[in-house]
Amino acid sequence: MKNWKKVVSVLAVIGWMCMIFHYSDQPAAESTKISDTVCYRIINTIDSWFSQGFTSAQKEAYAEAITYPVRKAAHMTEYAVLAVLILNVLHQFLRHMHRRSYYFLAQAGASLYAATDEFHQRFVPGRSGNLTDVGIDSVGAVVALLIVFCIIKQYKKRGHGGSSASL
Repeated sequence: MKNWKKVVSVLAVIGWMCMIFHYSDQPAAESTKISDTVCYRIINTIDSWFSQGFTSAQKEAYAEAITYPVRKAAHMTEYAVLAVLILNVLHQFLRHMHRRSYYFLAQAGASLYAATDEFHQRFVPGRSGNLTDVGIDSVGAVVALLIVFCIIKQYKKRGHGGSSASL
């Protein structure tokens, strides 16, 4: 019955990689349309929560202004989740490894997938592979792994044990 955790862990990584691939496989026009919609919704939400009374032109201008950071934050988040999922798989299968090795391998796996994903985008209409995006994706993975490391360290410091103690 212990194997179900391993199966679920592997399926989660594969599923997340497929989701990343799916979004990367969208032509530039389709990807831009999705990003623009998300950014416009963010601005609409800010407008309604804080009663700013933005005009339609202002909303469009603000949405356009936040498009780049929102897209890059999405990249970082995708790879942050991937790194944590890979970390979990490594913990499920390789319990004998030193704790730092889990983090190094999870980071390497997320960064390698980011590089292959950017290469894949070179073949998608209107998209291009960008080394800067690999770096942004990798930073997202590093940040997530640092957060997990700090949480586990605090958990252990407070005297809790459990199966995550070897991470």
